[in-house]
Amino acid sequence: MPAVSTNPRATYSFQGAPPEIAYLDTSFVLNLVVKESAFHSECVNFAKQLKAAESLLVLSNLVLDEMWFVLLRLQAVQEQGQSGWLSFLRQHPEKIRVYAQRLEQVTQQILRIPNLLWIETTFAQSLKALTFVQQYGLLPRDALHATLVKDAGIGTLVTTDADFMRVEGITLYTCNRHVQGT
Repeated sequence: MPAVSTNPRATYSFQGAPPEIAYLDTSFVLNLVVKESAFHSECVNFAKQLKAAESLLVLSNLVLDEMWFVLLRLQAVQEQGQSGWLSFLRQHPEKIRVYAQRLEQVTQQILRIPNLLWIETTFAQSLKALTFVQQYGLLPRDALHATLVKDAGIGTLVTTDADFMRVEGITLYTCNRHVQGT
């Protein structure tokens, strides 16, 4: 198995000029739509900059899947508490139907983002992601996002997730000082 890469990557603050094209990862999107999140205001402001710059923004079906799961979890935890939230959802599918209203609302909000391009994960990319898990020590979903960024030739990722610092060949835009290395 290859050694885990720990080399820092090129990172840019949300305070700088936005990229011409960028893949938006789930952490950015969640911080954008969840008002109580740690980086909400920073992500909202950067989204405005991306819109003003007419940046081409790329999302994948993975982002929707992850975002929906996190939003379901947040709503269940709010009602049930941190312990047992998943069992709560499995035992109360009617709650999922109620919570799905929020999923629909957020999805519609995302679909209104200007200059948005959707890409989907292929089986080959899913298999390639395993090498990213091995090489960079990424969790599988992060490895899939990194694979998409590289395979699509985008090269730029907007994120609040520090784990992407380990991936070679990707430029990061972030407001997270732990990602920026400051």
